[in-house]
Amino acid sequence: MRLKNKKLMKVSDKCKLAGLKNLVELSEMTGRTSGTLIRWANTDPVFFDIVLRGVVSKKNCEALNKINEKKKHD
Repeated sequence: MRLKNKKLMKVSDKCKLAGLKNLVELSEMTGRTSGTLIRWANTDPVFFDIVLRGVVSKKNCEALNKINEKKKHD
């Protein structure tokens, strides 16, 4: 992901923009180290974006499931 001024966006900023708290959250959800994730972002950005989108999707699905479960019990 590139900013308007052509500077590369930091990996942690990509995570935040996607809806995660930070890079640590991505690391925890994937079981990969921050270093590995940064390397993927730099060497294979398409793969990194797929991983990031998958984690964000999983997080959103888990949140919706919690809401639905709460509604069932109310």
